[in-house]
Amino acid sequence: MTATTTAVASGTARRTRPLIAVIRTIHRWTSMTFVVIGTITILPVLPEGPVRDTVTLLAIAVLVLLLITGLWIAVRHYALKLRRRG
Repeated sequence: MTATTTAVASGTARRTRPLIAVIRTIHRWTSMTFVVIGTITILPVLPEGPVRDTVTLLAIAVLVLLLITGLWIAVRHYALKLRRRG
């Protein structure tokens, strides 16, 4: 899919990105965030206690977002492939 062009009130044109490009960007940044949080959680940098538990829960929340965006990308890819065949 190509990006579409929309007119802005000032008369200039602005490019909008397709939804899949936005989802891929979110997925990419979320994966980098997960790596950083996961590294902090795994390494013995944080003492045991509520702070470490909060960081661990944050890592799990980011992992769930990675799952959702990754599944969206995969399902969309194969759905488009099937649509082209049929």
